[in-house]
Amino acid sequence: MTPSHSPAGRRRSSTTHFLGRLLPPRSTLLLVLVSIIILTVFHIHQPSNLQTLRQRTPRSLQHAFSTSSSAAAAAEPSPWIPLQSVLDRIDADIASSAASYDSALYYRELGLKLGSTTTEEYIAELSETYNEFFSPASPKLLDDVLSRLSHLPRAQTVSLPKQIYTTDLRSPDQFPEQFKSWSEKNPDWETLFVEDEAIEGWVSETVGEDAGVLQELHALRAGRGVLRADLFSRYLVLLLNGGVYTDTDTACVRPLSQWAVSPDRPTTHPLAQSLPTLLELADESLSTQEDSPALIVALEADAPDLNTDWRGESFVRGIQVVQWTIQAKRAHPILLDVLGRGLREAKRVREAEERGEEDLEWTGPGAFTDAVMRYLLVHHGVHPGQLSGLRRPVRYGDIVIMPVHSFRADASEGDQGEDRVVWHGFFGRWKN
Repeated sequence: MTPSHSPAGRRRSSTTHFLGRLLPPRSTLLLVLVSIIILTVFHIHQPSNLQTLRQRTPRSLQHAFSTSSSAAAAAEPSPWIPLQSVLDRIDADIASSAASYDSALYYRELGLKLGSTTTEEYIAELSETYNEFFSPASPKLLDDVLSRLSHLPRAQTVSLPKQIYTTDLRSPDQFPEQFKSWSEKNPDWETLFVEDEAIEGWVSETVGEDAGVLQELHALRAGRGVLRADLFSRYLVLLLNGGVYTDTDTACVRPLSQWAVSPDRPTTHPLAQSLPTLLELADESLSTQEDSPALIVALEADAPDLNTDWRGESFVRGIQVVQWTIQAKRAHPILLDVLGRGLREAKRVREAEERGEEDLEWTGPGAFTDAVMRYLLVHHGVHPGQLSGLRRPVRYGDIVIMPVHSFRADASEGDQGEDRVVWHGFFGRWKN
């Protein structure tokens, strides 16, 4: 049954009121940041070191960068602002915002369970997931994932494979008629149906037959086919390959090339957002052209804005992210994070009976929402409450979040506005 969202009256419930207490306060350092930006424009002057910085794996991020080239330079007052000092300032401000996150209140009001919210702990958990389920067959994977946590512009753009993945318990000839719209609206994209029998073979070939993820996928064969399909088709294939995943009960309303073409860009950290321009001013040989989004998702539920009872409507989060359609480039931290959550839980409850709501909790939209929200908080200092009330797509760094109804258009065809791009039939895949 399709969850309903009635905005009647738009009264502010207790859920709405609590957001006012949780949104991060306006920074008192704004004038300081503006001053730093102005000074940095004139004083970042280490082009040889900038190239090195661009090539380093970030935040192995142990602040291993240095812009000092000699002992003499260290002994004399320098007219330059070291680039590492700028990065440290950004890290400190974002860490301060993340530290103000009230996990108990967000859990009580919105059901969010982000886990640890420091950069160091986040990196440690991503590394643990990689070491337990992927290494040693894919050594470059962790480096590529952690590179997304750098505030420096990427040295090279990363393309999005033009591949659309789907999976189902039915054969393709039994898919809803609307699913054909994905090929019709995107003729230059390849649509791939992932058969259950082929999952383990593909994973073994991609990450190696000794990878721990294979053991968990094999264990999920008996009685947990939906969980197995979720872990593979929604997350694993996007982590390793990139592309678009969508359920078979969806329709493409607008071509993928028209999704979130000009998103809003809320100001989160002026210095971080100005860094590409500052680097280019410091060294004209550097290319700081912005890459296309690495992840595009949409909100499914926004209880604070719509004044709805999210628990009563069977959502698992008060602000919930859609997982029936996801666009992602390979090696995004959010994908490794949500896989780690699901794989560790699958391992823990391998022999236990699972109910439908528990399935939704540890591989479904709840876990995916938590992973998205944690990335935004840890890497950008953006609190979950800041996503409430979106009217247009917004971009934070490499991720675009589209508003409620963007992936829930009113009809499977026809122009319904530039931000309504996917129709979802709610044909009850979880009940199959």
